[in-house]
Amino acid sequence: MRDHAQRGQVRSAHLLGEVLMLCATVCCASFAPNSASPASATTNLSSAVNASIDSAARQGITQYVSIVDRSTGKVVFATPNASTQVASESIVKLYIAVWWLHQTGGDASAVSCGDIGYMIRESDDDIATACWRPDILSDVSSWYGLSASNNDPVTWTYWGAAHISASDVARLLNSAANDPLVGSWLINQMAQTTSLGADGYDQDFGFRAVSGAASKQGWDNDGYWLPQTGMIHSAGYVGNFAAVILQMGDLSSQEDAMHATATNTAQAIAANAHPTQGAIGAAYQQFGGLTSELGYPTSDQAASTGGGTTQSFQHGAMYWTAATGAHALLDPIRSYWMKAGGPSAALGYPNSPQTCDLPAGGCWQSFVGGILVVTGQNVVEIAGPLASQWTGQREVLGAPVGAAVSGAVEDGHRTISQDFAGGVLHASVLAPAPAPAHLGFWASVRKGIGKVLDGIRARL
Repeated sequence: MRDHAQRGQVRSAHLLGEVLMLCATVCCASFAPNSASPASATTNLSSAVNASIDSAARQGITQYVSIVDRSTGKVVFATPNASTQVASESIVKLYIAVWWLHQTGGDASAVSCGDIGYMIRESDDDIATACWRPDILSDVSSWYGLSASNNDPVTWTYWGAAHISASDVARLLNSAANDPLVGSWLINQMAQTTSLGADGYDQDFGFRAVSGAASKQGWDNDGYWLPQTGMIHSAGYVGNFAAVILQMGDLSSQEDAMHATATNTAQAIAANAHPTQGAIGAAYQQFGGLTSELGYPTSDQAASTGGGTTQSFQHGAMYWTAATGAHALLDPIRSYWMKAGGPSAALGYPNSPQTCDLPAGGCWQSFVGGILVVTGQNVVEIAGPLASQWTGQREVLGAPVGAAVSGAVEDGHRTISQDFAGGVLHASVLAPAPAPAHLGFWASVRKGIGKVLDGIRARL
């Protein structure tokens, strides 16, 4: 494959023209009401993607597109030609990686032919050649139920001439994501795709040009078995979608235009893939995005109690308010919090990330009205009056072993006590609760701790 210089003004002009042509369709899809039904959401997706495909066609560029919703495993969009075979180019490196991970039980470091992570991230051809085996396409097809991926009968020894379809690649991406030997590794590598390939080729097109997406690119002219003049492909994970854009055109004169059309279609897909944006989007990317414990988004952002905003994800949710910022909630803390009343109840919104630093194991997360601690699958709440004091002494006290107990009212005061692995924490508050004023706190340290808590019986 050839070494290429950066695109410059010519590519920018193509991109600007295409963006202006598609702005109305894509922007409307991006800001569709959160209450849109699944049917209307699918209509928005189809409208936006078809507009981009039509724009490419007017330039003589054929796109083959397939999109799978990872939350359902169903195809939500496919062009009529999505099952048509085209030359794979470097998209076949996805198949190579999947096959080798199955040979090594999911251990990429044990692959003998080369660094398949580097092959994915930088689209390295030499590693692909060293790792190519004639059984790869047939094996992966049987594992994932693919129907249009096979070796070229004449040039089967060359991976770039392999036959693939958009439908097969989208199915591969979705199946691989759910494959315990492949999923987390592959998404993580695709999320690190570099701006330039190993041969110096510019990979900043298609899903690589979409913020937060994980991508694999393919390019060049390996038309051994079709009268085609060039391909520019992009496959990726974006939001809740596993999607692929295969393209055929005249690489000698349309390379920049094909980069632009791939990017426009990828952006149209992303705009309808439960986009993460604003403060929640920034926090989600900082948390790790698609490769994080949250996984992919499963809803659009929506208004929440008290002026907050929320968005659901595969394994949790994010919540934002102006006062607390944006924070992720993971199960089982999230499930407990929701059953307790969520943001409308006494705990209120989360105001810290989940932290896992307790001496005997376990994690905790702070909320406006208290703290939740999880050990294993067991979640215990630390009462509001005790929460701030426990935070500074958690290395000694450890995790709570029971719920807080409220004593009788005496002289207008009530004592709240809670038992921890390393001692008992008490607080004296004005009665009646809730929303007590803290008068003081003290701790009883268990024998053998070997450390006295600072501030015992200190007055607040």
